[in-house]
Amino acid sequence: MPAAFRTLDSELQCQPTKWANQSAWVRSQATEIHSFRNTTMIQIPRIAALLFLASTCLAQAQSGDFEATAVAAVVRNYHAALLAADTQAVSRLLAPDAVILEGGDRESRKEYLEHHLSADIKFAQAVPTRQSKIDVTLSGDVAWAISTSITQGIYESKAVNLVGAELMVLTRSPTGWVIRSIHWSSRRSK
Repeated sequence: MPAAFRTLDSELQCQPTKWANQSAWVRSQATEIHSFRNTTMIQIPRIAALLFLASTCLAQAQSGDFEATAVAAVVRNYHAALLAADTQAVSRLLAPDAVILEGGDRESRKEYLEHHLSADIKFAQAVPTRQSKIDVTLSGDVAWAISTSITQGIYESKAVNLVGAELMVLTRSPTGWVIRSIHWSSRRSK
């Protein structure tokens, strides 16, 4: 018999009370471990469910942030296309059934591209506009982007000092977000 076992064997014979107490302690620890395991086993599904919900909410929030950024980018790209006189880019950003509302008038996409776009380009290039942060709200495949602006400068030999508001409604298409409606309003700055 190896020396370690002989020592253990002799201790068991010499000190039965010590080992009986330790045996009771081991049994109590085993009971606590069993109780902990049962409690933990009950809690694990709850914890897993909470972790899943938290990760889903985080993913949705991150996805929402990504989508809101994409929507705001379309709005900025629209204004950049006006400044660059890029009528093709404006046309690509507008949905086929887009509606433009401005100054009490309603224009279809076709009417806007054929008649009003050139005036918007001319004005955008002539008069600097500072646009506020674009606030985006998402609801499924629909988004609306709201911003305000200050436009100051000279246009056709006249001073321009306007405050404006813009609402764009966009929808998600297979190729990305497209503008379905634009509503502009402005007034003279006080």
